[in-house]
Amino acid sequence: MNINNFIEKVDFTTAKKITKEICTKYKLIPINEEVNKIKAITYEDEKDSLDNCVKFYYDKEIEIIVVSKDEFNIWESIIYGCDNNKLDELLIYKAIDKNASDIHFEPCDNYVNIRYRINGILSLAYRMELEKYASLVSKIKLEANMDITEKRRPQDGKIIKRYNNKKYDFRISSIPVINGEKIVIRILYCSSFNYKLEELNFPSNQVDLIKKIIALENGLFLVNGPTGSGKSTTLYTILKEISNENINITTLEDPICSK
Repeated sequence: MNINNFIEKVDFTTAKKITKEICTKYKLIPINEEVNKIKAITYEDEKDSLDNCVKFYYDKEIEIIVVSKDEFNIWESIIYGCDNNKLDELLIYKAIDKNASDIHFEPCDNYVNIRYRINGILSLAYRMELEKYASLVSKIKLEANMDITEKRRPQDGKIIKRYNNKKYDFRISSIPVINGEKIVIRILYCSSFNYKLEELNFPSNQVDLIKKIIALENGLFLVNGPTGSGKSTTLYTILKEISNENINITTLEDPICSK
């Protein structure tokens, strides 16, 4: 059973019928309550002990959804507020693991949808209570050197972090909406772009064609594709291909992908 099928049905009232201490002890988070059954997530499938816990607190049968430990930690932080200072990092690192290009925080009437853009498509990853969202926004904006007191104007900021020995550049944008502030985090891997055209998986005839085009003295060369498809990598590789001491190269970039 997949937790993604139940994100929209996560019931925070049901979850908070047990304390954070019980959650930690049994490695269990109830997420949905039905007439005769409780759906709960865990990262260790120890059904006997979980059955006893649920029957004691809810007097119902349990339906277990096994998730990874880091997935469990994120839901634990979202629901019980523990390690709230690290929730943004947990969400960002999970997005990197999923090869997401963006994270969208979208406040609604009573909750906040947290969506990842993967292969150009936005999908719901998590949901949190609206009342806990303001502190998360302040944490993100503070780290991105944005004005946490300014909530009526759009802002942009930047965070640089390392994860799994790789350096990432996170571009943060905020915009005021009716229920608070919508936050978007763009994830950029700070690559050295140290490639040759032959290493970009183009067919050999296309590599030859590209080399002929970039050898021309003037013209317009367009590189098009969805987020994460390699547009910047292609352009920086072309720059490296044509760069020499006899010419002057200036690039116009927003955002700047490499220095």
